[in-house]
Amino acid sequence: MWLAAFAATCIVLTPAQRGAAQIAMTVTSIEGAGGTRDEAVEIQLGMNAADCEVPTETEITIRPMDGTVATVAFVDLWRGTNCNAVEARTAATQTCDYVGTADIDSTLFNFSVSLDQILMGTRTGSAACETGPREGQSIELFAFTTGVPMDVGDVGGNWGTVSLKIDATLPLAPTIDASMRELGGDGSVTVNWDEVEDTSPNYRIYADTTVSSCSDTSTQFIPGEVPPNPDDYEIETPQNADDATVSLTDLGLGFDDNALLFIAAVDFANNVGVLSQPVCVTRIPTTGFCDTFEAMGGEPCPDGCAVGGPVDERSVWLTALVIACLVRRRNQSEAKRSNP
Repeated sequence: MWLAAFAATCIVLTPAQRGAAQIAMTVTSIEGAGGTRDEAVEIQLGMNAADCEVPTETEITIRPMDGTVATVAFVDLWRGTNCNAVEARTAATQTCDYVGTADIDSTLFNFSVSLDQILMGTRTGSAACETGPREGQSIELFAFTTGVPMDVGDVGGNWGTVSLKIDATLPLAPTIDASMRELGGDGSVTVNWDEVEDTSPNYRIYADTTVSSCSDTSTQFIPGEVPPNPDDYEIETPQNADDATVSLTDLGLGFDDNALLFIAAVDFANNVGVLSQPVCVTRIPTTGFCDTFEAMGGEPCPDGCAVGGPVDERSVWLTALVIACLVRRRNQSEAKRSNP
């Protein structure tokens, strides 16, 4: 009696609802404008803004881990959550987007799908390349091996799913203190910035050595915009750095030559962010300082006195101003003594 009552109230789930015998699937590679990613760590970081710019050329290769996939010619693809459940694909209660089919490679037993195809439809995930959190978002792609295109029926255990991450949000520009925007030195200078509050593992420094002065606005690099050629950088820092030493000789600067340096953050998805405000660097001779001072009428430097290495340009000019004032005062004193 009690068994009959239990049976009358028991809800029987279909194989699809139970999720039984799911086919394991894995992403083996991502190829597109964002680069070739075929290592597990790279694949886990997903696709970036460069991939999103040309989604038709961004291809994701997926390999089912079950040999039964060899019995079908294609997989039926849906994007969303719990797409294996019938109600998620039924018109009245639909929550998943149908994104087409993909042919099974008869030799490798895998299939490939473009990012453009994955983003078809209007439901959750379709705008992943346009909006999303700064750390990116994950979308679920379901593949059915029922041999039925746009299958809205019970797929049983003939399905698999993979998670794909898309991070198309560019990092913010690093902030550079105004006091560090003009630097000078002989061999090298150290550039400092505030770290971007973001998932930014490293930074790139771009240099424009064609400028004629610190105020030259003809530079190809525009603060707040992406570098014209993101891969043409001078230095890439280690993770979480907030400074870098830049060799002025490596930049090809002669004495009194200028260069503008711009910093951009690079996040884990390899998105290159927008450029910072420029840092103007000037190569200034700092050796032979004592000889120059003495030639101007100054007192001889103490033995062992030497000036060299990187210095802040403001310090150099301040020192020169003090020297000039001292020399002028000495000349005025001598003139008074000679003309009482």
